[in-house]
Amino acid sequence: RSPPRSLLAAPLVAGPGSLWNHSCGTTVLLAGCLGQRGGRTWLDSARTDLLEPLGIPRWEWRSGFHRRPLAYAGLRLTPPDLLRLGQLLLTGGAWQGSQVVPAAWIDASLQPSITIGKGPFSYGHHWWDGLVPRNGTKLRWTAGVGNGGQRLFVVPELDLVVVFTAGFYGEKSEQMGRTDFALFRQIVGAG
Repeated sequence: RSPPRSLLAAPLVAGPGSLWNHSCGTTVLLAGCLGQRGGRTWLDSARTDLLEPLGIPRWEWRSGFHRRPLAYAGLRLTPPDLLRLGQLLLTGGAWQGSQVVPAAWIDASLQPSITIGKGPFSYGHHWWDGLVPRNGTKLRWTAGVGNGGQRLFVVPELDLVVVFTAGFYGEKSEQMGRTDFALFRQIVGAG
């Protein structure tokens, strides 16, 4: 059974939007849909429609079972190239005068769709969302969070992108996440 078929065969635990549970399976489904709809693999689409237009020539996407690229994990970029993705979010999907990603998709994807537990974080369309203090106010941030300490924070109000990369996996990853977030708060609060 293919991974998408297995995911679709799983029983529904709760109604959409009523319970948050991080699932890499949704990303696998989206990658499958992208491949079927676009007539190319999702990895080819990522290369030609996103990474090449951003001028990212060197990147790696890890493979898993049966040597299939992991849609939900394993994209490896240099910090400057990860910064380009953050800048793409700030510019509504435009890069050097070209619309690389539709602005409407950027707007929709940056809107949180569910609060995690009692907060303070939200999640939606593969992005985390929250508030960070600065000069007596709270500013909204959006973040991409990767395994091992890979973080991409975007604070639109400040036109700010912050990138962290590391190689801490397992239990160290959670500790690294707390450290990254504390550093991010200090960076934003310093202004």
